[in-house]
Amino acid sequence: MFKTQAYTNPLHKNQAIVLYMIVFVMVMFFSIYVFFLPMMDGTTLIHKVLNGNIYRLFGLVMFYLVTTLTYVALRKQRLDAAAWGVLAMWFFASNYNTVVFGYVNAMQGAELLLMIVLGGLVKGRVGIVATTLLSMTSLAVGIILRRNVTQQMLPDYVIAERFAQTEITSIMPLMLALFGTGILIYLFVYMNSVVRQVGAAEAVTDRMMVSEVLTQIAQKVAERAGLNALLNDIVERINAQFDFVYHVQVFLIDDTGNEARLVASTGAIGRQLLEINHKLLVGSVSVVGQVASRGNLIVAHAGTPDTIHRQNTLLPETQVEAAFPLRIGDKIIGVLDVQSKASNAFSDSSLLMAFQAMADSIALAIDNVSQFERAEARLKENQRLVEETRQALREVERLNERLTGRVWGEYLRGIAHDVGTEIDFENQQKNPITDWTTTLREALQINQLVQEQRDDAQVIAVPLRVRGRVIGAMEFELDKNNPFSPEDFDLLQEVSERFGMAVENARLVDESQRLAQREALVNQITSRLQAANSVNTMLNDAAASLRDALNASKVVIRLGTPPTPNGGGSS
Repeated sequence: MFKTQAYTNPLHKNQAIVLYMIVFVMVMFFSIYVFFLPMMDGTTLIHKVLNGNIYRLFGLVMFYLVTTLTYVALRKQRLDAAAWGVLAMWFFASNYNTVVFGYVNAMQGAELLLMIVLGGLVKGRVGIVATTLLSMTSLAVGIILRRNVTQQMLPDYVIAERFAQTEITSIMPLMLALFGTGILIYLFVYMNSVVRQVGAAEAVTDRMMVSEVLTQIAQKVAERAGLNALLNDIVERINAQFDFVYHVQVFLIDDTGNEARLVASTGAIGRQLLEINHKLLVGSVSVVGQVASRGNLIVAHAGTPDTIHRQNTLLPETQVEAAFPLRIGDKIIGVLDVQSKASNAFSDSSLLMAFQAMADSIALAIDNVSQFERAEARLKENQRLVEETRQALREVERLNERLTGRVWGEYLRGIAHDVGTEIDFENQQKNPITDWTTTLREALQINQLVQEQRDDAQVIAVPLRVRGRVIGAMEFELDKNNPFSPEDFDLLQEVSERFGMAVENARLVDESQRLAQREALVNQITSRLQAANSVNTMLNDAAASLRDALNASKVVIRLGTPPTPNGGGSS
């Protein structure tokens, strides 16, 4: 019967429920009155209607007709029409019969007052004005029509006398009472509306101020400010934005989860607390300690016997302390602590919700900045490691280059003659080169390609490198009119690098062969020594082997130690 699922707005849904209940109650009680309750003459209202009382029949029909229309309006989600229908139902259920047959007792006047109250309930100030005017009009008409009712019960002279005495004195006080009731109820509804509007405006103002603080926090985060700078800016902005705030501070829980350390605080007092490294144990009997442990906001008033607020000697004017958890998911990372001199500063639940929303946003900002700082620290550490690796590689390259230069120097000295060749492809002549041309020398010294114009040719010299070390150079003579393109230069660079690798490989092969020969010779000498059966034989074999290996003209081997300067003998 009372279907409200079609109402999507919670306010409209509740209004529809109230109107359904009013309709149900009025129909139930009016039906009991019509069918079961006897009137002053002992008969019921339905009995009078069946006996042909057309006025009562009209009122009865209009009540049930208006009831049906009101119910349909509620089903069709026409709340405005349903509200006016409820007022019409009340009129035909009570005031209509009283108006038609006159006001003969005080109870009937009370029905008018109830109609004004009902008008204020279902239609607000407009309903109060409408029902007040309707009640005053009904009263006036009913007083005038009361003469007809009185004539049926009293003689004419008594009616005239009593009506003349009471007509004015009855209608004026009742009208004043109705008018005064309407004004009072109107003022009550008006003040209630004003209070709601003021409360809504204050809530909007609080949200706007919170939004402004959050916007400034977001800007600070976007500027990549450090965590300490961000937190100091946050507490100062909150302290400046809300005039009822006396002191603001932020605590962060350490990695162990045992202590909440003060990291930002306002004013000179805040600086003193920061200097002494103020801390509170998580779970301790304090507002911050309990919030850090439980994870829900707490508002504590100073001076209350059962409060967990602990008076700080540096903040003696605090009357109320509100602490809000800084949450990242299910993890509590800190506490936003706000103190005020006004004892009713945090009595509004919407303000507490706004501050908690701000605390959640602050927690996200702290997490973002912390992650950014950790990422920056890791980046700097990685850059430091990369730079150290580069330095180590450069050092290795320098050592390799130095070793390569030394090895090649020893290798070339071991060859005992200059290594080089000169090929004249025009004359088909191949000659060993014994001297360095100017271009070869310059390419070797500056470690770069050298290009030079001569009589009818252009000469190009390219250094030969092995592991960054220049070990030689090669020179080309080209036709003067043949341009030397960048592609030719790339070709020479690649050929010189490949040539250097090939030369290095050839040197390594030679070196391996020499080492193999040396190892074979050492093994041969060792075998001859191991075959000797006496020291003298071993000495003779060793001298002969070394003479053959080194081409020595004389070999001396002596066992024992030379005599000491103080005249001691030798052994």
